[in-house]
Amino acid sequence: MHDSVEMLSACEQMTHYEAGPLPEGAAVCLGFMGAFSQIARLVHPGTTTPIINICTPPDATPGQMILVFTKFARDHSELLSHPTAAVALRAFQDAFPCPPKQQ
Repeated sequence: MHDSVEMLSACEQMTHYEAGPLPEGAAVCLGFMGAFSQIARLVHPGTTTPIINICTPPDATPGQMILVFTKFARDHSELLSHPTAAVALRAFQDAFPCPPKQQ
């Protein structure tokens, strides 16, 4: 997947998946979102501060990440020529903002 148009198409396959073998695109989407959800949980050493400034709930699933990405991508079609990771980052930062740092 080279851009967000392709990933959006793949993730839309995943949102309509019911049973049986996963279509190739849906599998790519599921793998990408699963990896991204793991990266989103990484924190700076010795802190609880997320490295990529996304505060996903502990029970967030790749399926929820797919829904967030597909909605954001549809709502922001002007970004679809950008790399998937950049669009996904924006989508997840919008959906799962971190609380302001307290001094």
